[in-house]
Amino acid sequence: MRIKELIQYARSKGVDVFLWIHWSLLADNMDKIMKTYKSWGAVGMKVDFFDRNDQEMVNIYHEMTRKAAENELMVFYHGAYTPTGIRRTWPNLLTREGVLGNEYNKWSKRITLEHTLTIPFTRMVTGPIDFTPGGFRNVMPKDFKLDHHKPLVMGTRSRQLAMFVVYESQLQMVCDYPGAYRNQKGVDFIKQVPAAWNETRCLAGEIGEYIVIARRKGKKWFIAGMTDEEPRTIEIPLDFLKDNASYNIESWNDTPSGKPATELVKQRSSCIGGADKKMSLRMAGGGGTVLVAVPVSLVR
Repeated sequence: MRIKELIQYARSKGVDVFLWIHWSLLADNMDKIMKTYKSWGAVGMKVDFFDRNDQEMVNIYHEMTRKAAENELMVFYHGAYTPTGIRRTWPNLLTREGVLGNEYNKWSKRITLEHTLTIPFTRMVTGPIDFTPGGFRNVMPKDFKLDHHKPLVMGTRSRQLAMFVVYESQLQMVCDYPGAYRNQKGVDFIKQVPAAWNETRCLAGEIGEYIVIARRKGKKWFIAGMTDEEPRTIEIPLDFLKDNASYNIESWNDTPSGKPATELVKQRSSCIGGADKKMSLRMAGGGGTVLVAVPVSLVR
């Protein structure tokens, strides 16, 4: 099947397509390639393998982003240096890598619990971060082994789910192939996560140790926590919720022991918002938690 036909088929199913290209191929003939991609029906490009941040390369980034906007194409960059504010000029630039992300689990033991709890306070300060979360082969650090074909990830399943909220990215994606997610617990949460947010609150955190983030889309709040190897119960204020309003809570949590790391405990509860209200979040060692809070008024 040709690429144009593949894109047309995807669109008939309600799916838009980005095309992946090496930066040097695109740089050699930007106008022709972008016009072709646009004519095929693609909505954007993943441009990869830059691996430089010298002045020549920085100029190429700017030119690519500008020409993509002229051709009504969105872009996101991999193998890229960290953001420097260019997306404030070009809103068609959605996100970029510029981080030691989940793909390194294939060949490295550097994607540790501490690392994933450091980058929200460092790399993410500069802009959207395409960490590619959502690894579902979850193990504790002591059980982690390198596997290029079916890579493992350190920490629990709910911890990986939490990354979809903690790590900001306007084009969030899962890191594995489709078969890794079929009939798996937690996929129902990933389907709910918005691409962009109206409001963000950092509720608690210590660099390299733990973090709790709340983000709002419309009237729904998504709350996520991640911890290191230390089990934690963190009490968070509910002052970001409407005073005295009732909320239905749906949560995806660790088992009490965090074992097996692939297991999730899904629960339903309720709470009342307000400056004088609090909620306790429990996370197993190496774990996390995610919650979706919906005003009761929306579901009646």
